[in-house]
Amino acid sequence: RAARLADGWVSSSREDLSAIAERIELIKAELAASGRDAAGFRFVCRGVTRVRPEPGERPLTGPYDKIRADVDALAAAGVTDVFHDLNFDPEFVGLDAGEAARRAEEALEALAP
Repeated sequence: RAARLADGWVSSSREDLSAIAERIELIKAELAASGRDAAGFRFVCRGVTRVRPEPGERPLTGPYDKIRADVDALAAAGVTDVFHDLNFDPEFVGLDAGEAARRAEEALEALAP
């Protein structure tokens, strides 16, 4: 549907980011089949971001330098935009509003393009 009707696609927060390139290629094939050019199409990754002192196995989990490297890998896979979703991080969800806002602002500054 996105390839026929929309100007972009937004992944689910539960998307397997290690396989996102395959999803993007599928959508690009559907764009071509619909006679549409993929050049202006946006592929937005809604990625669960977990800021941690040590690198994690999941993409977008670990210190900021590791998360930035994961963003670069997502871009190489075809992702045009990353939405860093902190809401699914169990450590983040339990914070009081002030601390959550502070950490979110820190993350936004640290991960800004």
